[in-house]
Amino acid sequence: MLSSLLFFFKDSFSRTLPLDLSLPLPFHRPIVSSCAPFLQSLQIANHPFLFGEPNDEAGQPLCDARPELLVTASGKFKVLDSMLRHLHKGGHQVLVFSQMTETLNIMEDYLRFREWRYCRIDGNVKVQERQSQMDSFNNDSDIFVFMLSTRAGGLGINLQAADTVILFDSDWNPHQDAQVFRTK
Repeated sequence: MLSSLLFFFKDSFSRTLPLDLSLPLPFHRPIVSSCAPFLQSLQIANHPFLFGEPNDEAGQPLCDARPELLVTASGKFKVLDSMLRHLHKGGHQVLVFSQMTETLNIMEDYLRFREWRYCRIDGNVKVQERQSQMDSFNNDSDIFVFMLSTRAGGLGINLQAADTVILFDSDWNPHQDAQVFRTK
């Protein structure tokens, strides 16, 4: 599996890039975003499934048959799994922040696999739903994890029931991370 991920990662950097056709013919050059390799390195550090979940021979996602791959495919998820299992046994309530909503999608699959109750707020959640989820988390100690995107989980969030905060991947804007700490 690692070799296929490395091939995918190498291949993503060596693809033919679109040309900047606004220049005269001899000066056509690839349009290269300096952010693409940087963002891809952030994604591969978080979880390889951010590049697409592998399928088995029948074309079905591997995690449907083997959900433990959500944990074993990523070193960060192995550490997260160890921390969350320990915290769950201790009856804690946890906030998990991530800057990428795609990472929250994988984390949501992971929490379903562990059969733990959770809430989630990202940029797509409406204000009324946010308040409903915050009230549920603060009043129901059986809800173990509250997942938030770093950008959506800032001002106006009151989750006083949580006793643990995990920054799964820090935001490269230090103001965003500072805002997370003011939230708690």
